[in-house]
Amino acid sequence: MNILIITATYTPSINGVAINLARQKKEFEKRGHNVTLLAPHHPEQRPEKNVIRLASLPNPIYPDYPLILPIPKIFILHRLPLKIDLIYFHHPFHIGRLALSLAKHYACPSIFFFHTNYVYLAKVYLKKLTGLTLFSKHFAKNITNIMDKASHILVETGTFKRKLLKQTQKTPITVITTLRFSEIEKNLDKPKLVKKYGIAANSTILLCVSRLAKEKNLSVLIKIVSRLLKSNKKFNITFLLAGAGPEDKNLLKLVNKLNLLKVVKFLGPVKIDKISEIYSLSDIFIYSSKADVQALVILEALIHGLPIVAFKAPGPKDFINHGKNGFLVKSQKEFVEKLGILLRDSKKREKFSGEAAESSKKYSSESSIDKTEKLFLRLISNKS
Repeated sequence: MNILIITATYTPSINGVAINLARQKKEFEKRGHNVTLLAPHHPEQRPEKNVIRLASLPNPIYPDYPLILPIPKIFILHRLPLKIDLIYFHHPFHIGRLALSLAKHYACPSIFFFHTNYVYLAKVYLKKLTGLTLFSKHFAKNITNIMDKASHILVETGTFKRKLLKQTQKTPITVITTLRFSEIEKNLDKPKLVKKYGIAANSTILLCVSRLAKEKNLSVLIKIVSRLLKSNKKFNITFLLAGAGPEDKNLLKLVNKLNLLKVVKFLGPVKIDKISEIYSLSDIFIYSSKADVQALVILEALIHGLPIVAFKAPGPKDFINHGKNGFLVKSQKEFVEKLGILLRDSKKREKFSGEAAESSKKYSSESSIDKTEKLFLRLISNKS
């Protein structure tokens, strides 16, 4: 296959989409496919075979996410292969329009990988905008238009597929769960890791891996930790927050305000080859985002046998079996209650841990690539 991937984010940016795309590109190439990838210019980028960088602007809100400029296809065609069998695009708006235009030029199928709850993001970042309701409708209409014109839509969870079916009846939708990896690093010594990261040996370790962005709802998570400690002063916990993003300073201010500087530890961005360490030294995974389609980190936590407490939202509710491998909650009060149960009852935590690891076994990164490859080949075959 000759695959063209078009994305608004790619490594060295650190986020789920960028990291997963780098892995997919590598895996498809291993299988003998030709992959060309269009991505925004990044100030820290390194040369990579068949990666074409497009002009972008610095992102004032999120520096690690450069803003790709709208570029007509006429200025791109001379840089692309003469033959493309399938276009795999990862964002709507001008990325989507470019992908559809190129699909028409190459007379090939296009797949829209719908990995972000765009309407939710608009409400989070533009909530003070006058006429938000009218804007949201226009926003959603633009996305639906891209969905309707694509050959196929790829989504990571059944929950979100059902949501998208309310927006479009024209385009087939396939669910394929995404993983960055499916095997944990073995022979990791937890006591040594605890010492390495400067954590008290008798502390129960809570973990959240996330971009530090407004839509991830992390201020709520910090407030939940504060309420938890007020509810029971005997709890001895350390909360690890792994990730980077534009909200880092605001979150640090909140931690300081709530007198949690000795409890909350900001780890910053964690490289993929070190992420297994972070999961392995932790006891419970806590997650507050309601903006995700899947949330890669939920499955990663389960793979590492971590019980999870998260809000009942797309992503968490597709993988968490309430009362078995974690808890799904609807409010901050319930979050505090369920987290308290796991902190007080080590036997229940251990049981949930076993269920978490067991429930993750049905997923693998290899299976995800297999299913994606078969879908691509079928669409190409149907087109010819």
